[in-house]
Parts: sequence; structure tokens; C-alpha cells
Amino acid sequence: MADGIPAVTEFAFTPDTPKCPKCDGPMDQGNVHLIGGQLLAYEASGSPRGNPAYIRDARSCIACGYTELYTDPDELRCVLAGVKPPKR
Repeated sequence: MADGIPAVTEFAFTPDTPKCPKCDGPMDQGNVHLIGGQLLAYEASGSPRGNPAYIRDARSCIACGYTELYTDPDELRCVLAGVKPPKR
């Protein structure tokens, strides 16, 4: 640990841990939270305005900070088709 910051090698990850597409470092699985209770959403270019697919999950590289956001693919396909997603 240099300067009080843990090194990437100090974290235990399994062989199944997703790898960063930018630097090949380990990705941490997490969630997206916004202050104020609002949800982060993705508005697809081909979707009707105001019909977003909500961001459900995120991964962030602990080596370089690269972050990926994920929607529910079923919900996104419904949005693109102009169909209301079923409640789960």
C-alpha cells in the first residue's frame, strides 16, 4: 500500500472475475445510485421519447476506473419495439 491507497494486487478476485476491456484489470460488480432518488436511464436512439430503459447494474475497473453501465436487455428490446415492459 503506497500513500495509504491499497494496490490492485491486495484484492482477492476469482478466475471468473470480469476483466476490464481497457487495461485487463479486475472489474468490481456494483449498482448505480443517484442522490435525490432519481434513476439513471438510457434513452435509445430508436425509442419513443420519454420511454427509457433504466440502468440496472454497473461494473468498474479497480485498476483504471473504467466503468460500464448495464440495462436489462429484455426491457431495452421492449422500449425499442414500443412495447411496455412486463412488470417483474
